[in-house]
Amino acid sequence: MKKKTSPKRHLLLTKNFIMMLVMLVVIIVAISAWFTQYKTVDATNISVKAESSEIDIAQSIKTYNADGTVKTDGPGVFGSEVVFQVPVDFGKFTKDCTGDGVNLIVPEFNVTNDYESVRKNGGKEVNENLSASDALSNVDSARQHSLHPENDPPEYQYLEFDFYVRSKNKELKLMPETRVVASTEAGGSSLSTVPEGKKSEYGNFNVDGLVGAIRVSLIGQGCTSVNQAWENGSLVTDGERAPSSARNAAERQLLWLPRPDVHLDINPNEGDVSNWGFSTGVTSQQFNGETYKAAYYTGTSSGVVLNPEDEDAVVSRGTATESGVQVKSLGQYVNITDFTYSNQLSPISLVVNGSDISVTDNYYVTKYKMKVWIEGTDTEARRAMDGGKFNIKLYFA
Repeated sequence: MKKKTSPKRHLLLTKNFIMMLVMLVVIIVAISAWFTQYKTVDATNISVKAESSEIDIAQSIKTYNADGTVKTDGPGVFGSEVVFQVPVDFGKFTKDCTGDGVNLIVPEFNVTNDYESVRKNGGKEVNENLSASDALSNVDSARQHSLHPENDPPEYQYLEFDFYVRSKNKELKLMPETRVVASTEAGGSSLSTVPEGKKSEYGNFNVDGLVGAIRVSLIGQGCTSVNQAWENGSLVTDGERAPSSARNAAERQLLWLPRPDVHLDINPNEGDVSNWGFSTGVTSQQFNGETYKAAYYTGTSSGVVLNPEDEDAVVSRGTATESGVQVKSLGQYVNITDFTYSNQLSPISLVVNGSDISVTDNYYVTKYKMKVWIEGTDTEARRAMDGGKFNIKLYFA
């Protein structure tokens, strides 16, 4: 004999079904520009250059404890330029991340759409109700691999470089010529062209258009003391006499959107995933200023939340010439020593160069951490830009 379901059980099942529907709605509401495929991106080099004779730049020299933590951190030999070669031995720069330039994260995503649907609708769905994981840098990857060489180096999601700047003046600025350049532009061609090997699988446009999604931040620390030891004209870089410094609190000095002049139109309503549009020379009037906004996700105690615009972000608004090609540049002087404790900083006496350690001068010294990432909320993120390459050039004055 079939047993009848009681009214109470009917009510319980109905409530559970309603709750499942509510959870489904919650899960699929957060849409962003993230994509699912495994893509690769290259930064061929990143250079930091002083255009003033009163400014010098040095790489950060570190020593480490046995557990991989930093023991000492100080400036190497100061000069007019430092070029950071992007590492190729540790992990792969293969995943977008998001954040305010200080804290970078990789959120969790929903799996409600199949691959083709995701492509047509412009990206993965961020689940705002799940906690994000911290993004890893190339430095994190290298350090973990050195501690556990038996394992493959972990993937990293952003590039990180440390350097020191010394200046005769208290205020240090980025120059208008500062820029992010696509490798196509560095080779003397416009991004509107599609050289061999540069065509996207999503349309007839150049994968170097990835520069539209590049973000750069500078996190500064004003130094209160610096120690450098010299022997026979050479800087001692290891042991107990390795360079060191004492520094104030780290504060973000720059969140930069370097290439607002490019825009990817994914045409989600047309359903054709092989004919997306790509525009160069975009102005703020086009696309409702979409590419001019610094949007990103930040972590919360209960998940992640979308910040639609960071009003402190700096957007490039000038032009410069790169290999005969006109490219977007910072276009303005930007103060990157705007610390809350600026009035407490004093000049530090340093050896001018190792040829005669008796010759010293007074400098304001700042340590910078530069972070470079592909902002996953941006329309020009990696999903259509497999193989994109770029360079970064910072000029100080």
